[in-house]
Amino acid sequence: AEVATAALACAAALGAGVEHTWREVKRLQRAPDALSARVGIHHRLLFRARPDAIEVVDIVHRRDLPRAIDRLM
Repeated sequence: AEVATAALACAAALGAGVEHTWREVKRLQRAPDALSARVGIHHRLLFRARPDAIEVVDIVHRRDLPRAIDRLM
């Protein structure tokens, strides 16, 4: 429940354009249209930024990140 709450707060901040949230976003090298934001210390929010929306693709534990990126490609 904590991770889901943090992920929702992160997605809302990204959608609202909160600057400090966007500073921590990283573009994924192997899936250049996807972005990653930290959710807590162990999870990542994978998303795509559309002109009118934030499309949340997945919330993954960092150990599962390589497999999640492979699914995005």
